[in-house]
Amino acid sequence: MKLFSSSLKVCIALLACTGAACAMGEKTVSPDGRFTALVAREHSAGIVFSNEDGHKILGPMHCQHAQFSPNSRFIAIQEGKIGRGMGFFSVYATETGERICASEGTIGDFSPDSNLLAVYLAPHIGNPLETSLRLYSTANGESWIIPNCMSVIFNPDGKLVAITGFSGHGADVTVVRTATGEIIFGPVSGNRPVFLPNSNSNANGQLLRVFANKVESTYLLK
Repeated sequence: MKLFSSSLKVCIALLACTGAACAMGEKTVSPDGRFTALVAREHSAGIVFSNEDGHKILGPMHCQHAQFSPNSRFIAIQEGKIGRGMGFFSVYATETGERICASEGTIGDFSPDSNLLAVYLAPHIGNPLETSLRLYSTANGESWIIPNCMSVIFNPDGKLVAITGFSGHGADVTVVRTATGEIIFGPVSGNRPVFLPNSNSNANGQLLRVFANKVESTYLLK
């Protein structure tokens, strides 16, 4: 406990002086401004507290990185090393500090609707490109795995996820419904998928841009 107390003092003193993140520490405020996470990476310690009344919600605890969901209702804590597929993570409810799920992996992004968290797993031994990913539900902690996944990107409402995978022929892109896991598009050869706003009022659907061999293609997803 002495280690955590020392780490917390270092973190608070550092962030009180700088008011921002630096090489030794990290200050993260929730999107709604109600919560703050302070992390002292040098000592792997962190704390989460309310900005409204100052009460502590989580910590002191092992922590290398903290990330709030877009709706501020959840916080993902990287408890081990930062690096794709390394370390451990936990997801907590910010209001109560209740832990929703915990497992191995490196936290990625929350979906825009805050319903899912992408977590990268350790690369396959012998082939660092064979990285798997899990999508965790913030409602109940349940998850489903996406094998051979290099990266994911959510569309603006969080209902679709574009997955960049790797096959024997190179990178490819697949689009999946987050609610059901149903594949609605792909795989097509390419990478760096981007969801675009649809400026055509006569076309109902989501536009997706994919790059392949320095050429970009745009698809309308129904």
